[in-house]
Amino acid sequence: MELPGGKYVQPIPDDAFSDKPIVEQLEGMDIIAMPPQPSGVVRYLARQLNYFAVKIVEPCSNGNASGCGFSLSNIQIGEQPPELFRPAAGDAR
Repeated sequence: MELPGGKYVQPIPDDAFSDKPIVEQLEGMDIIAMPPQPSGVVRYLARQLNYFAVKIVEPCSNGNASGCGFSLSNIQIGEQPPELFRPAAGDAR
């Protein structure tokens, strides 16, 4: 995957997780679930995004049984506007 600034991310082979079933669709993408980590965290990866974690569920510290974590939304694949990669006004970088 080519990134701004000439950076390159090595693609993960399509069959890398072929033993993992698709568990859901998110934003029109096939999502696979990785086995829970010892901490109870479950990562959900999108095949169309080089197996990037688009959803993570973890045990809540407040005892909420439904789990805590995050899920990405409004995912758009394609060329992104360059202004998204510019430093904020007043940033000295």
